[in-house]
Parts: sequence; C-alpha cells; structure tokens
Amino acid sequence: MGKAITLSLKARGHHVETVDVRRNSDKIADNHHIIDASKNPRDIARLACKFDCTCGCLPGGLGYKFMTACVDYGVKLVDVSFTSEDPLTLNSRALKTGSLIIPDCGIAPGLSNMIIGLSAQKMSFIEKAEIRVGGIPKRPRPPLYHSSSWSVEDLLEEYTRPVRYVENHEVKICDPLSLKVPFKFKDLELEAFPTDGLRTLLRMKKRPKFMRELTIRWRGHLDVIKTLRQLGFLDDDEVDLGEVKMSIKALTAKILEKAMPKNDDMIIMEIEIHGLKGDEEVKGYLRIHGSLANEVSTMAKITGAVCSEVALMVAQGQISDVGIVPPEDLSELDEVTLQVLNELKKLSIQIEVEGLEPLGIR
Repeated sequence: MGKAITLSLKARGHHVETVDVRRNSDKIADNHHIIDASKNPRDIARLACKFDCTCGCLPGGLGYKFMTACVDYGVKLVDVSFTSEDPLTLNSRALKTGSLIIPDCGIAPGLSNMIIGLSAQKMSFIEKAEIRVGGIPKRPRPPLYHSSSWSVEDLLEEYTRPVRYVENHEVKICDPLSLKVPFKFKDLELEAFPTDGLRTLLRMKKRPKFMRELTIRWRGHLDVIKTLRQLGFLDDDEVDLGEVKMSIKALTAKILEKAMPKNDDMIIMEIEIHGLKGDEEVKGYLRIHGSLANEVSTMAKITGAVCSEVALMVAQGQISDVGIVPPEDLSELDEVTLQVLNELKKLSIQIEVEGLEPLGIR
C-alpha cells in the first residue's frame, strides 16, 4: 500500500518521504527513513510534523499506536491500517492538538463509507446498504485460490475478527465464517462472507435498517481457510521457535505469503443502496471492477489511489476538518467523493453507476 501511494504521489510531482522498518531498495521516494514503528512510533510522528500530510500504511496491530502519536504531535494523517481499536476514542485529544486523522480511508472501508455517508445525507430512509468487495486473483490456483495484495496478517484478521452488522437498525455480531453467500458478478461464479468492515459506519445517526459488508472470494478458498482455523493455524496463542516467540497466526501469515502469488489480482466492488429520498424510491448500485498491470497489485493501487487523493485534498486545504473524522463524516462529502471517483476513472478501472444519480453519484 505504501509503495502504491508513493508511486501515485510522485507521478503527480510531489515530494514524498517514506518510513519503514528496513532499507528500501526501490528508491522511488525522495528520501527514506529507517524507523521501527513497533518501538518508535513517536519518532515517526515527530518526522511527520514537517509535512503537509502523512499516509499511514502500517499493519493493524501498529496502526492505533501510530495514530496516538500523531494526535499528540498535531499531525494530519490519512490512514489505511485495519486496527482493532476504535480511533474515535482519540477524538478529544485530536481536537485539542489540532490534529486531523482520517481512519479507514482506502477502498473498503473508505470509498464505501463515502458512498453510504452521502446516501444518508441525501436520503430520508435507507432500507438496505450492502458492500460486496474483494481483491481476488485473475487466475486462481489451488489450494488457496487467492493472492496476497496487502498485509497477510491483516488478511487473516478478516477470518477471525467478530463481524458487526446491522439488522432492523440494531448492531449484531456474527462469526465471519458462519455464512457463505453465493455471488455472481458478470460471468464470474464467486462466493462471499461477512467481514467487519463497517466500523465507524455503525455509529451513523441515520443508520440503515440493514447494513453489512461481504468480502468476495473464489469458490473453494473459504473451505480451506475454515479448515485452517479449525486446526488452530489462526490462533493468537504464542509458539516457541527456539530463540523467537510469535503468535501461531503470525507464523501462518509468513507461510501463506509464499503460497499466494502477488500482483496478479483484480478488484470487484459492488455497493447496493435501497431506500427513499422523500417520496421517491432509490435503488441503485456502484460497481468498480478491473485489473491494472503495474509493479504493485491492483488492490494496493486502488486503495492507494483513494488514500493519496484524500491526502492531497488535506495537504492543499480542500479538507480542513479537525479531530478524528471518518470518511463518511468529511466536510464537502459530495466533492470529495466525486473527486475520488474521478481519480479512479483515470486508472482505467471500470466504474458503473446504476440508479444512484438522484444522490449525485455518477
């Protein structure tokens, strides 16, 4: 994700510096800093103070610590970390320091939040809002039928983290592997399972009657993952490897990184909105799909495009909010959403809008 964001910003003529735990041989940034975020998040936040905006692309386990450091130093941060912690708990501190943190600002969560947030602004009642999204390989191969386009540790979180969804306006919880939904997109026969991607959308004032996120996979993948979880390969318990101790899940992630191909993926996202705008029924879809030949994966490229576009709007003063502001709560959300969609169109990704024109989505 970080590489994709760097490439995107550099291609548009901006000065970009990067931070990682190890030396970067790509030499695509103007400068590279070697700092261990697990040990020194405040050092990175102090460095970030010098810049108009920072993009956070850390694994979920480190993302909240870095957000906390950024808040204390008044940093403007657009983040794509899949944190288990609630970033909104930092809001009062961010308001005091003048920091702006936009969490979950990728494709989903991220753009999906913007679409649902915009729908809530324009509509009087939302009967259903469903996000169906996934980065999947163009040529799935057994036994996993999947590719790694982002942090595999965070990927495995999708199969273990309890899922929050909305039914009859109430927030409910389920096991992510308790449901397998057949899904057909164009001529592709796929399946999907519930994931905990709604996050900040759950606290919306005009919460839809029914709302959930489903993550798309090729058929066969979920059966393999379910078997791995039943055998304990996704457990958080630590295993002693001699001089090193690590969680079983982290070890599994290291093994699966070698078993899943990289950069051979495509994105599919379909957001369905159904409800009322005054007396007018609105039922429509936003569909994003395609594959990009590049030195980074399609999912990374698309996620990076959303994050970098919002970061540029922050850096240039188009977004001037303060505090912890989820994508659905951004000021001038109409303009931000359309600008993000226009940037995605420039990447030659297919974007189809059906029935959402009354909401200004086109």
